[in-house]
Amino acid sequence: MIKLKSLLEGRVLGKSLPQTGFPEKYVFIYRAMLATETKMYDNDYVTRSKQWAIEHSDHMTSVKGELYHVMRFFVEAQHVFEADNPGELFYKGPDVRGKEIYASKDFI
Repeated sequence: MIKLKSLLEGRVLGKSLPQTGFPEKYVFIYRAMLATETKMYDNDYVTRSKQWAIEHSDHMTSVKGELYHVMRFFVEAQHVFEADNPGELFYKGPDVRGKEIYASKDFI
């Protein structure tokens, strides 16, 4: 767990979505993850771009040789924060299950 802890300690949260002017209380966010996973955890990287998540899922499947998929989550906007990279966000909240919206295929 030391490696995971050190990775999480290096993450700097930007503004929450409401602080950026996002007007809605809830938001859909997406995460490319191993096809065996369906849950999102505190400090996970996410995006609001479904297309970016799909492309990332396909890339990870082809590079890692394991099936990835894209999960969609409906969460409170106050739990979503800007990350260092444009278009990337952090989820900072309770564990939540999502819904699969895409499964990478034919890449292994």
